Amino acid sequence: MIMMTTTITIYIIVVIIYLEMISLNNRVEIYVQELNTSKSVDNILCELDSKTNSSSIIVFELDKLNYLHSTGVLNLIGLSKLVLNKTGHPLQLNSLSFSLFEYLSRLNIQSLNSIYINTKEFANNYIDIYYYENINLARLFHLNCQKHQVELIKYIRNFFDAAFDITKKKNISRVCTMILELTGNCIEHSDPINEFGETFFLMENTIVKDNIRKTSRVDKIRISVGDFGCGIKNHMRLNYPIIPDDDLIYIQTALIDGKTGRLDQSGGLGFGSIKNTMKLFKGSFTIHSGTVTVTITDDIISSKTNKFLPGTQFEILIYNT
Repeated sequence: MIMMTTTITIYIIVVIIYLEMISLNNRVEIYVQELNTSKSVDNILCELDSKTNSSSIIVFELDKLNYLHSTGVLNLIGLSKLVLNKTGHPLQLNSLSFSLFEYLSRLNIQSLNSIYINTKEFANNYIDIYYYENINLARLFHLNCQKHQVELIKYIRNFFDAAFDITKKKNISRVCTMILELTGNCIEHSDPINEFGETFFLMENTIVKDNIRKTSRVDKIRISVGDFGCGIKNHMRLNYPIIPDDDLIYIQTALIDGKTGRLDQSGGLGFGSIKNTMKLFKGSFTIHSGTVTVTITDDIISSKTNKFLPGTQFEILIYNT
């Protein structure tokens, strides 16, 4: 009896060691220093393509990550969904600074089935503490249908009313209209049956503190919204197949000509409207879809990448000056 028990115990230990060895062999570590830009996502996607297979366990080592803002969070969500779809395993986040962990916890990132955060060990990174301490507001909305926009707009209006003085409050409706248009587009262009067909909205504000006067004010607001659906080019070419097969041309057609590819032929925001709104708030408006990133301030600035996340992501940056 004792011999049988000992044999079973040894067998279990051998199986555990074997499974751990398989896990280590399939483990792919990627050291991430930047997640906020389309170029950094491009580099990570290239590394994922070259190192991973259908059974890989992907681990992002984040001890060198300086800071993460709302657009970086959106990129992280998109990357995690790609990893889950390709490998069947959630993306593991290791070596977070404690301040980064608190920031992601406020956004309830752990509720997503595509992300697993290792909380057994934190990195000794003090660089990002100042940044996260000055993020007074951070909230993630997971939008699945149009009715979620009602709660979203109510939340945004209440925040803007508190953040801006009376001279700028009259222009808040422009930003709210823009957000309604963007979130509506993302929901419409996503496939609710597909796991990638989800829309996320994040907003955060940076606080400037005056230690002498013991006051603080909202300095900057960053709004990030996006989906991981079909993207602008794939959506528009259903109605405009004669346009050259180029992401930039499709984005410019949507912005400047106001063509959206909608069945009712209704127009989108338009370059003029976006430009005027950004001028009022001394801000910028960025679109990333396919291999192209387009930023609008007083003009249109574009750049290209090799790899891309599915769908379309937007960033609105406005200043309270």
